[in-house]
Amino acid sequence: MLFDLDMRYSLPMYISTLRLHALPLRLTIFELRSLSNASSVPTFLPSHSLLLTKPSSSDSVYLDGVEVYLPGLFYDQHIAVHGLANILPLSRSRWNDIENRAFALPPMVDSPSFSPSYSPSYSPSPRSTWWISPSPEDYIEFFGRTPAEPPRIGEVPVSQPPLEDHLIVGDGDSWTTGF
Repeated sequence: MLFDLDMRYSLPMYISTLRLHALPLRLTIFELRSLSNASSVPTFLPSHSLLLTKPSSSDSVYLDGVEVYLPGLFYDQHIAVHGLANILPLSRSRWNDIENRAFALPPMVDSPSFSPSYSPSYSPSPRSTWWISPSPEDYIEFFGRTPAEPPRIGEVPVSQPPLEDHLIVGDGDSWTTGF
């Protein structure tokens, strides 16, 4: 449903709405249902969490009043994707805050071979700090390769189909083959 935002709002608003729809946790529908009613669930939008509510009369789960309509669309070792009945609301007061402040995009992720080397006195610890965009090392751990990194020559096996003699067309064969 995020296509509903297309071209209606500014880039900061669009990115903030995307961050509002992503949790830094992998929660299956069973784990969401096991949380207590009125639980606070963190999002990737700084300083914003979602209120999880569950009516006692059903197994339904609501996040900020929006029903988890299609639970379990995709499960992976690291990701759980659920479909929502609507876009999560971003309050008008938050809109003004987002629109009026400087907006920083997540950092670009370089290929590991081009990543800067850190001095021994500085050792980043991504586990101790919340990062909006993972470091290249985290991408490699998670996906095996950074998203923008193309395969290197020699890594991708190129297989040539076997050539059959009757398919090889040489000079002067046009009279016999019709090519």
